[in-house]
Amino acid sequence: MGKSQGSKTKRNSRNNASVQHAIQQAIALQQRGNLSAAERKYRGVLRQDPLHTDALQFLGLLLQQKGNASAALHFMQKAAMSSPRNPQLLSNQAELYRMQGDFEKARDCAQQALSLNPGLVDALAILGHTCYRLDRPDEAADAYSKALTINPQDTGVRNELANVYCLLGRFNEAAEHYLQVLSTQPEFDDCRINLADTLVELDNTEQAIKHYQLVLKHQPVNAGIHVRLARAFDKLGQPGNAIDSYQSALDIDPGLVEAQLDLGKLLLARNPERAEDYFRAVLSREPANAHAHYWLGIYHQTLGDFDRATERFEQALELNPELTDTWYRLSLNRSFKPSDQQLEELEQAFDTLVKNNTDDESLVTLGFSLGRFHEQRGRYPSAFHYYQQGNQIKARKNRFDKKHHDAQIDNIIEIFDHEFFRQRASWGSLSELPVFIVGMPRSGTTLVEQILSSHPAIHGAGELGFMLDLVASLKELDPTSAQSHADRVRDLSQQQLGDMSARYVGDLQTLQPGAERILDKLPGNYFRLGVVFLLFPRVRIIHCKRDPMDTCWSCYQQNFEQGLLFTNDLENLGFAYRGYTRLMAHWHSVFPGQILDVHYEDLLDDPETHSRELLQHCGIDWDPAVLEFHRQQRPVSSASLWQVRQPMYKTSIGRWRVYEEFLQPLQQALSQPGKPG
Repeated sequence: MGKSQGSKTKRNSRNNASVQHAIQQAIALQQRGNLSAAERKYRGVLRQDPLHTDALQFLGLLLQQKGNASAALHFMQKAAMSSPRNPQLLSNQAELYRMQGDFEKARDCAQQALSLNPGLVDALAILGHTCYRLDRPDEAADAYSKALTINPQDTGVRNELANVYCLLGRFNEAAEHYLQVLSTQPEFDDCRINLADTLVELDNTEQAIKHYQLVLKHQPVNAGIHVRLARAFDKLGQPGNAIDSYQSALDIDPGLVEAQLDLGKLLLARNPERAEDYFRAVLSREPANAHAHYWLGIYHQTLGDFDRATERFEQALELNPELTDTWYRLSLNRSFKPSDQQLEELEQAFDTLVKNNTDDESLVTLGFSLGRFHEQRGRYPSAFHYYQQGNQIKARKNRFDKKHHDAQIDNIIEIFDHEFFRQRASWGSLSELPVFIVGMPRSGTTLVEQILSSHPAIHGAGELGFMLDLVASLKELDPTSAQSHADRVRDLSQQQLGDMSARYVGDLQTLQPGAERILDKLPGNYFRLGVVFLLFPRVRIIHCKRDPMDTCWSCYQQNFEQGLLFTNDLENLGFAYRGYTRLMAHWHSVFPGQILDVHYEDLLDDPETHSRELLQHCGIDWDPAVLEFHRQQRPVSSASLWQVRQPMYKTSIGRWRVYEEFLQPLQQALSQPGKPG
């Protein structure tokens, strides 16, 4: 019996050696890419020993390599059953579940593997990926961070961690990780694209543009990158470059809807007919595209065709009821009145969002829309409630810093004094082309522009961002901290100022070659008049003034797209108004006679007298066409787009009084003593 047992032991030993030799042969074949031969070897082993753990695991990996995930998972599960405490097997199983899209099971397997071996990098990476897909970004970041602690050279994991940080809004950390990846893998275009997107979020748009351009060197026919680059140029205030980049995207892919829509939006104020062509091109390809209907509505609205605008807005809402911006655009059409049922549905939608603690743009636009619709019905307490709700949400997102605002005005007044301009009297351009219309928002600037641009020698360019962008660009020359732009302007040379004025005039001339005057109607340029006077010593300024309560209350009713943070709080509105009057008093004292004050109420009372005064100030001969300003077909995109299409009316004077009981914080803020001008 002993002899028989000894022979069996030798036979088992030979069998084990044979199996291990077959496994090694299969692994070698797999490494050389001969997958079919390797698969035959593994299956041969399993015919001898159906539960051989290595054969099951390696065959599963081979089938995964061949793209047969379901069969791979079958063998990996059998391997795990034969060796339930093998962390690598559990990690491999997790990866197969991940590949199949079963992220819950993948997460469970990865966690089991890590409970047995906390330092298993593969399992940590898989856990990070599955948590990301399961909308558990904090857990994903934790897993990826642990993996990088063990293996800092894993650029794939580092890139994924940066992606998670973006999801969490931790953009600075994300950018650092993307840069680390690119330091060792500069050709990793997906990472570079992610970095550029992150830099846009961080308002480092110029650097983002450089990275997009680097990607385009490798992928010149990637239409999506051209679109990203166009959006970055647009954000940077370079519309010409943005238009060129959108056109490049469309040259590559003529049917790219996002490029057609974005290019149409960009052209709306510059070339409305061409913008309309792009919106219609989208609808010819996608007739049910709600956004294209919406933007066609805005196109008609800016040209004063309110009936056609309403039709388009209603089509957009029918196709996409969640497009709540459409209700706000409808509320600007004074001829549109929602039905009682529509109003009730809007109120219910608003209440639902409030109950869900949703602080998003939908709640803001619904709030301002409901405010207008209730005001239309004479329900002023309800109207104020909704205006207040919309403003409070915006104020929570973007705080107005009164101390900083006041310090900026102090700094501007201190630097831009008589002596400053006397020393630079011969600097700048003698061009008389630009005329600046400034004032508080809602003070009548759009009406004045509409009157003047009705003259054939004058072009109304709308709310240009040229001066705003020019002042912002000073940060490139001097990135150090400064109380205001005045600190940076103080150190500019005559040559630098000459270049800036030439650039500004050049940008203006592209808008309307041959015009004698071009109007730059950005109300907030009153803040930048020191730069304006420095660049153009002979410049003409038109300052629009309106009753403070009417001005501030009208601001509070508007859902301004960007900036103007002070408009979302009644007390801040009064504070900002006092600062504005202080600064305008300073400009009057430094440049007497170059600023024409136009009182909104006086203009409505005697249009011809004050229209003549406006033209005389601009150095342009009288033309009675300016009295027919409401018939002009030029695009108007400001909140006054309805009013300037009507003959002059006075119903807006004293409009704030129906809300007087709610406006005590504003009245008190306006009555506070201000600093001397």
